[in-house]
Amino acid sequence: EFTTKYDQHTVKYLDDGLVKVPKSLRDMLALLVQKNQRKTNSLYTVGFIVMGLCLELVVLDVPVGSHIARITRTARFEFPSAVENMAVDFLPLLQLVFKGKQAMVMANKIANDRKRKEVELLGSNSTPSFLPSFYD
Repeated sequence: EFTTKYDQHTVKYLDDGLVKVPKSLRDMLALLVQKNQRKTNSLYTVGFIVMGLCLELVVLDVPVGSHIARITRTARFEFPSAVENMAVDFLPLLQLVFKGKQAMVMANKIANDRKRKEVELLGSNSTPSFLPSFYD
């Protein structure tokens, strides 16, 4: 799918950026929470939205409690379109990608730093505290 201009009002941006990416990040976070329910408020997932020549970072976490997730977005950064602007416009993109990678490494470290799993009986009435989104 190709359009001549990507902005915040196109259907593709509204569908992918505001619906699909948050649902995918929530599903990934639900899988992380299933493995370590005690760290629900410490875990988060990170994603990137690339639309045309624009890049945006999205972070999803559960700040308090165990049911409501928060989505945090950065401003949209555009890839430089002229060689003269390469030095000025490309550095923020590199910083954004580097900070996204650092956040992913830290989230991986938090997810893997867990204690021994307790033995549970099959058929116990345990329900997951943070449910994934249900969509087709």
